[in-house]
Amino acid sequence: MAKQKSTTTAAGQAPTSDRPPKATKTAKASKTAKTTSSKKATAKVTMAAAAGGKMVPIVMEGDSWERLPNFGAKALPIVGGTGSDLERALTAQGFEVENLAYWGDRLAEIVSKKDYLTALVDTGRKHFLLGGGGNDLLSEGRLAKYIRLYTPGMAAADYLKPLFWSDLARVLSDYDIAINDVAKTPGLDDVHIYVHGYDYARPMKLGWLGQPFEQMGIDDFHSDLQNAIVKIMIDAFNDGLQALDAKYARVHWVDFRNMVGNRWHDELHPRREAFTDLAAKMAATIRSHA
Repeated sequence: MAKQKSTTTAAGQAPTSDRPPKATKTAKASKTAKTTSSKKATAKVTMAAAAGGKMVPIVMEGDSWERLPNFGAKALPIVGGTGSDLERALTAQGFEVENLAYWGDRLAEIVSKKDYLTALVDTGRKHFLLGGGGNDLLSEGRLAKYIRLYTPGMAAADYLKPLFWSDLARVLSDYDIAINDVAKTPGLDDVHIYVHGYDYARPMKLGWLGQPFEQMGIDDFHSDLQNAIVKIMIDAFNDGLQALDAKYARVHWVDFRNMVGNRWHDELHPRREAFTDLAAKMAATIRSHA
């Protein structure tokens, strides 16, 4: 599916260039446009102040955590229905977001296309939120390839096959590539990059987690084992991002673990109120470097 590029502002307006031009432009219309623009700018600043910080323009790239549709169904292949995502939640915090993300995108595709470089150069923005990796690891029931068949008494860590660890290493390598893409591009060496992992997802008999677990004999009667395996995977992902934070001065990892709690819409996507809390933590980190 072709990538859709959108800009969402704190005032919820589409960019002017996306609107059809008027046939004529009178002095009165020009004055009205200026007044409207001024009101929108004031609204953005007011919203940012109400959220407890400055308005910061950012570029965003990633997956459904950054842009989630509202199809309303709790079944694959359709996701959505939460009415929120990090873009909308950060917009409500007073951020101006140039969003390149698209649900279903894999980090490998994102890094291959490098649309984020064009967006950062064209907009001159100094803050880049990069998400993704979940689709690389869990799409198309891939979890079943990562875990061994249920064996009574086997420790959770022993269920994960080497394939998971090699695929995770590839995802983290793609993050490293994206970081270096930005750092080595003229004019972008002062851009701050924000990364986040995921919270501890909850198996719900859907195609990402629950169904692959059942396929390998780890059904709902072994929910504690399901959750333990998921925790190991999520922790490993976050540990890798934390290592990138330590490696690069302008990379900032935001830990989203233990924040969603029971507020899951489906196996992988938080509900609106949870996205609000996640965005607040991200917003505080971004503003601390603005």
